Amino acid sequence: MQSYLFTVASLLAAGAAAWTVDLRNNYEDNHTMYIKSGETLEVLVDGMSGTGYKWISNVDYEQQLNDKAPGHIQFVEETKLSDAPMGFFGNDDESEVMMGGKKSYQLNFSTEEGSEYDEELKFTYARSWMLKEFPEERANADNDWSQIRVVAKKEFAYDLQSDNFNLENLPTDMNVAPGDLIRLVIRENPTTGFWWHSNALKSQNSGIREVFNGF
Repeated sequence: MQSYLFTVASLLAAGAAAWTVDLRNNYEDNHTMYIKSGETLEVLVDGMSGTGYKWISNVDYEQQLNDKAPGHIQFVEETKLSDAPMGFFGNDDESEVMMGGKKSYQLNFSTEEGSEYDEELKFTYARSWMLKEFPEERANADNDWSQIRVVAKKEFAYDLQSDNFNLENLPTDMNVAPGDLIRLVIRENPTTGFWWHSNALKSQNSGIREVFNGF
């Protein structure tokens, strides 16, 4: 699903209206998510747990230490995703799983409902028993490090979603006020080379302007 966020007659920081962020092979970029408070966040990472290294979030680290008051975002659990096949088949015509390769994991977070906040989710790739202090900046990390800015809103002026490609369910007329945020989630298959484009580009000095689009 492709997510868009628009602001009306005012510029806001770029944000994403997504529920899942895929950090695999994309750790160097900083990410931003615009969500409705109370929504669940899923962060996809990869690693080799057999080496003792794993992706640890600042939220999980603080919860384990129990030395800080709970924030608006809470770590729930880590789940291992199904291994990807190697691309060749064994004698029984079933795909083989790569041994010793990286595995994919999903880090699940809950968010506080009914309030607005702007917080940072930070991640470091480390052995948990060797992590004496969580690196708050990339420059202080011994290994890979990543960051997601989470901007939570109580409501969007319009929260639109279409599960088909013809967008028939979307309204053709909307009443908005300056500063309103509009979230639009639509189905897309970018592997075909086709994706949705809007006429409300970031570069345009117009009344309605896109502030984010992403998967």
